[in-house]
Amino acid sequence: EMTTPSMDAYQAYFRGEEEINKLNWDKAVEEFRSAVRIDSTFAVAYYRLAYSLQWNGTPGADEAIRMAMKYIDGVPKKESYLIRGENALVDNNAVLGLSIYKELLSLYPDDKEANYLVGDYSFHALDLPTAESSLRKVLSLDPLHGRAYQHLEWTLMFAKKFGEMEEVGRRYVANLPSTSAYIHLAESFMQRGMLDTALGIIRSAGDKLGNDARLMECEGDIYLCRHEFDRAASLFQKMASSGEGHDEQVRTGLWGLARTSEWSGRYRDALRQLDRVVEFESKGRDSTLLAVALANRAFMTVALRGDTVAARGFGDRALTMKKHGDADYYIGLLNYYRAIGDFSRAGEIARTELVVQDPWGVTRNDAIREFRSGNYGSAIRGLQAQPFLYHEDLYMLAKSLAATDQPDSALAVLGRLKSFTGNIFGFPWMRALVDAKGEYLAATIHEKLGDRKKAIEGYSAFIKIWEKADADIPELVDGKKRMAALKGMVKN
Repeated sequence: EMTTPSMDAYQAYFRGEEEINKLNWDKAVEEFRSAVRIDSTFAVAYYRLAYSLQWNGTPGADEAIRMAMKYIDGVPKKESYLIRGENALVDNNAVLGLSIYKELLSLYPDDKEANYLVGDYSFHALDLPTAESSLRKVLSLDPLHGRAYQHLEWTLMFAKKFGEMEEVGRRYVANLPSTSAYIHLAESFMQRGMLDTALGIIRSAGDKLGNDARLMECEGDIYLCRHEFDRAASLFQKMASSGEGHDEQVRTGLWGLARTSEWSGRYRDALRQLDRVVEFESKGRDSTLLAVALANRAFMTVALRGDTVAARGFGDRALTMKKHGDADYYIGLLNYYRAIGDFSRAGEIARTELVVQDPWGVTRNDAIREFRSGNYGSAIRGLQAQPFLYHEDLYMLAKSLAATDQPDSALAVLGRLKSFTGNIFGFPWMRALVDAKGEYLAATIHEKLGDRKKAIEGYSAFIKIWEKADADIPELVDGKKRMAALKGMVKN
């Protein structure tokens, strides 16, 4: 059934499948590469190689799926659907890929992989009811299916079904006790603001699983959500000082230090920490990680300091490494282009490189363009049409509502932003950019409404978050001036 006469090739393929279910994508890629080296016509192994590379965001999926398509005539009917669906996805045609998988599911309604793939790509299309139904079906067929647990947790989180997310998370931990399982269980509490409970889960996981970089990162990000910046910095510095042979901990620590400085308003230091990331990755053997660092350094240079000239230098270096780019690289470039106002290039990335994982990225890009252009009515309509709003989206929506004399609606959105904690999907990076600014915006709205008490409370909370921030950040300068005026310390 697997279209290879070689037992060695099949055994490598089987080991790759085992690594997929453990979410060990680098190891899965190694096994599938081994399988096709042994049998260069092994179409299904090429397909799974493409699948693993695409999931991991690693270049090479296009070549792997091309080889799978070359030998597709020799594979069984069900596997041919899998190959054609992956071919569509690698070609950035998410709609066609999902339609192929749905056709496969109609032929094999109890097939685990067919149900999983419909659930997976329905989630990315934010068709949450279909995703939930399909992924629950997978787990009813196989309660040890790691990818289904992961995607069902994501689906329930986006649907704001946090109690159900907790229940599934506990099953995930019981059946597959792993870093991913514990992080997702903790996330179900973080999303409800229950940070102490989440921290307890992560520490318990560390006791069981050891010094795992992702668990340590999650602990640090919980400190950031609690505005315990010194505590987060201490943990991330310890990771960054791990030394040779601990690259993942060092890398995660360096990124964590940059995030800590960004969140606390120490923008110059955040850029210095990102320079350390670039330097660290320049010495490594993984060009993709360097490309990601450069793309994000370009974005942050504009986002934090408004320095488009310096940003262009990092952006140009990142572009020379495009062939090494993964999904994180393109997300960095997308944000960079948006930051400098090049929405045409940003839209092209959203339409091509990122359309499979974020089919709504194009319309979101249009909404951000309208916001940056001061077309707040159009921005409101575009943002409200999104099926899910991230931290930056909520901040832009609140600013747009405030700018169009809808203060109560703006404050309601800022309340959603303030309660939106989380650790997965890059949530800490997103919140770091707008957390303090959200407090500042809320205070300005209360001041405009004449609520002096709430305005002072808001400015005080804002200044407390940024008590060690760069003194020349415009919002901080203005916030201090406004609070002093409100307290009667200086005249307007």
